[in-house]
Amino acid sequence: MHVLIVSAVSVAFFHSLAPDHWLPFVALAKGSRWPMRKLGWITTLAGIGHVASSLLLGLMLLWGEIILFKISTL
Repeated sequence: MHVLIVSAVSVAFFHSLAPDHWLPFVALAKGSRWPMRKLGWITTLAGIGHVASSLLLGLMLLWGEIILFKISTL
């Protein structure tokens, strides 16, 4: 279990370093002259949406795999 947790945290950390995950927010904030507080809230909400949609997609795929497995074992 420890390896799984360390792996998940490592992947999440390196995934967040990709410029396509933070650069649009920085550019929008700079162009719109947002205060840091607003930028923080917007990126937090976007991050929550990103994680939630990834979890939902993963659960949908898992559900589909379970159905296919049940069908194939009939």
